[in-house]
Amino acid sequence: MQITYEFGAEVIQKLRRHLNVPINIMNTEGLIVASTDDSRIGHMHRGAKQVLKEKRDIILSPEDLASYPGTKPGVNLPMYHFQEIVGVIGITGHPDQVLQAANIIRTAVEMAVEQIHLQSQLFFKDSVLNNWLQQVFHPLGVDESRLEQEAHYLLKLRIDEPVTIVVFEIIHARKFAETIKNKLNACLFLSVLNENEIVLGLKNTVTKPDVQHLIQTEASFQIGIGKPGTSVLGMRASYFQAKHALRLNQRKQKDDVNHINDWELERLLDHIDTDVCHEVLALYTSKLQKMEQSYIETLQAYFESHLQTKASAEKLHIHRNTLLYRLDQIKQKVGLDPRNFREAMILFIIHFQLDE
Repeated sequence: MQITYEFGAEVIQKLRRHLNVPINIMNTEGLIVASTDDSRIGHMHRGAKQVLKEKRDIILSPEDLASYPGTKPGVNLPMYHFQEIVGVIGITGHPDQVLQAANIIRTAVEMAVEQIHLQSQLFFKDSVLNNWLQQVFHPLGVDESRLEQEAHYLLKLRIDEPVTIVVFEIIHARKFAETIKNKLNACLFLSVLNENEIVLGLKNTVTKPDVQHLIQTEASFQIGIGKPGTSVLGMRASYFQAKHALRLNQRKQKDDVNHINDWELERLLDHIDTDVCHEVLALYTSKLQKMEQSYIETLQAYFESHLQTKASAEKLHIHRNTLLYRLDQIKQKVGLDPRNFREAMILFIIHFQLDE
């Protein structure tokens, strides 16, 4: 870590508000990179050179100046990061008056350097994680062995234990990522895969209530949850399950939080051969599409209420007799009875296909 001109200038700008003394900040070559006297920037500082050579504080009182011609009284202190000198802070003035301030400034700069280092390390780790996840979730396949080695040795991720992938689809994902991360327990990782997608890796099985509290009222987004899986292939499967749950919800608009377990029947229907579907359902579909929208909505409420007429009527805010009349009309005009289990299943498949 080096003290740069930009970093030094920011420090000096902030110190000027509180200290009315000459201050210089030098790099590891002894060059002044920032100063309360702009004319000194870029010049060699003799006191700093001495500090760097002897690796100790150089404190010059007025009595010492004869041994250091061309210098002024003051203090020059080395600044450390991981026990290595990264620069020198110098303040001109009588040591009795400026030594305390110099030590405070040194400590503050060392803390700032440490913070910058930590941020750069986090940024590096986030970049490595993001690149690794992009490869794990690549639609064209993965190098399983290499990615598992990187998870263990580079990222220190325990993927030999169950991991559940949770996917957030949200506009301006990076803006909300930190807020989400701060509300999580047992989070293995969080990464912003793209501007509209955040991916979480959580330990073990995750239920809808486990992530319900993450929904932000100021943001509109959908959450998909996969099943827990181990290894790269297990994580990959969990991710695509979470994405599938989100796609299915876009057609049905059931909930903001969607677990793949809630869509088992729909997942099966999603993989029925389209030619077979058309052959079996075309005539029924054509007849149903000719009916008013209220009948389509009735079927949806009827299926969501698990074929319970009372619950369906309440969901639609209509009288039970009105619901029964609509079901009879569907039977007469489409040729399928919603109250017959086998025919209701065919209607359910038609209704599912109509949402595509």
